[in-house]
Amino acid sequence: MPAPYGVEQYNALADRRSLDFTVWYSQRTVPDRRWDVKEADWRFTGVYIEDPSRGRAGAARFAERCRAARPDLIVCLYHERPFVAGHPMLKALGIRVVLVVEASFDAWVRRSVWKEIAKSVLFRSADAAHAGPGAVAYARRYGFPQDRIFVVRLTTDVAHFGRALPPEGRLRLRTRLGVGGCVFLYVGRLWKPKGVLFLLEAFRQVRQRYPESSLLLVGDGVDESAIREAARGADGIVFWPFVQRTELPAYYAAADVFVFPTLGDPHGHVVEEAHAAGLPVVATDAAGDVRNRVKDEVSGFVVPAADSAALAERMGILAADAALRRSMGQQGRERVKAWGHETYVSEIERLVHGCLAAPRRATLAAGAMSALGHLMLQAAGWTGPQVQREFT
Repeated sequence: MPAPYGVEQYNALADRRSLDFTVWYSQRTVPDRRWDVKEADWRFTGVYIEDPSRGRAGAARFAERCRAARPDLIVCLYHERPFVAGHPMLKALGIRVVLVVEASFDAWVRRSVWKEIAKSVLFRSADAAHAGPGAVAYARRYGFPQDRIFVVRLTTDVAHFGRALPPEGRLRLRTRLGVGGCVFLYVGRLWKPKGVLFLLEAFRQVRQRYPESSLLLVGDGVDESAIREAARGADGIVFWPFVQRTELPAYYAAADVFVFPTLGDPHGHVVEEAHAAGLPVVATDAAGDVRNRVKDEVSGFVVPAADSAALAERMGILAADAALRRSMGQQGRERVKAWGHETYVSEIERLVHGCLAAPRRATLAAGAMSALGHLMLQAAGWTGPQVQREFT
């Protein structure tokens, strides 16, 4: 779907005018995301396409789209049905495939032998990996050689989230939100794998020592009722509905510390958003590449996942020391300057040119995936010779 941070990155890439690209979306919205989708804001070409896993008709329409577009390469995910179905067909059509690779955590995914095997086959058949700094080892583990791994950071709009509120505006917003003292902020889904229950317990411990402190939870999600029930009777905890990205900077500016208690997040753009806002970040070690993104005891703290006591200890240190909060926040603000969208543009350009300059992947997995794709195309009404004439 057109996630807002992705739209920002594609707009920045379109503004550079260095690559001719189109973004294919498999769906416009998903049930657990409430982001506004405003196609009028796109400065790139984006279209909603058919699901190639939806029987012969879906596969045939997808193949016809590929025939008409004739892309040099496709950058795509790999962990959902449309991508799994489309990958063999792309290989059969002679289109280079770059997989977006993010590390996964047991708290978020259900492991199985067949999934591990399928992932290894996919990784060994694709032409390159688009990986964040923390996913390089993961990509190598499942079959990408180092020279086919290109680091592409998931960047943020630093200027947007760096917007400060004037003192009187900040005070008005804090009053409207019902928060005071040292305000700890969480922005994200109210979903148990995000670690919110551990955050609630940690805040209870902090509140015992610093009774003026507050915890502001911005967002909604499938576990909202259970999380609200867990917070029942606790003072200083404020739930606030989902806020669109355009309005989020004010909430960061109203806070003093950002907390990211996740039990297994592949990335988490909120870390860069908080640093852009000048907030120290307390994060768990279950976020992608977190120790390079949050310098422990410099721009915040990194604690073990699912450890409320450790989380409370670090939150308490920051609640007690406003000067430390400012110092760490400034360190984070400096660090995140390298995570603006211009970095994404440069790194994606390097990926595209590097992938096109390299020979096509010639592994057993690539051959097997291509053969499977030919069978799928034939079942959809495409013949092998037709494929060869169109794409070789």
